[in-house]
Amino acid sequence: GGTVFGDASHEGERLLHRRRIEFDKQRMSIEVTDMLECGQEHFVELHWQLSERCIVRNSDRSVHVECADVRIRVECPRALDVPTVVFGRDDPPLGWLSRRLDQKTPSPTIVCAGHVAGSTSLVTRFTIAAGARQSQT
Repeated sequence: GGTVFGDASHEGERLLHRRRIEFDKQRMSIEVTDMLECGQEHFVELHWQLSERCIVRNSDRSVHVECADVRIRVECPRALDVPTVVFGRDDPPLGWLSRRLDQKTPSPTIVCAGHVAGSTSLVTRFTIAAGARQSQT
């Protein structure tokens, strides 16, 4: 068929996290569903690490990414806060890429964060298109 998927799970202290990833070949989209089961409120963060060569732009609940000749629209879960993009933060460390030992380069990391309680399903959608135009910044 036109869809490829995979499942994974992790059980932590008072939290069960299951993740399902679906790739729809015809629509050129990826849907990541994070299912969280917990008895009390938890603060969660979803991090999406990008290449240092990517250009990113926030647009309400989405982040638009251009890298090489590809455009990606990342739609963060509605149950979480508006996404932010972090580049090279030291404390706590986030938004870094290391291709060699003891070398790090700032790179964009999309952060979708917020509080959840009980059984919660968080869906992140990635829509992929070819033909990005790299702008000079």
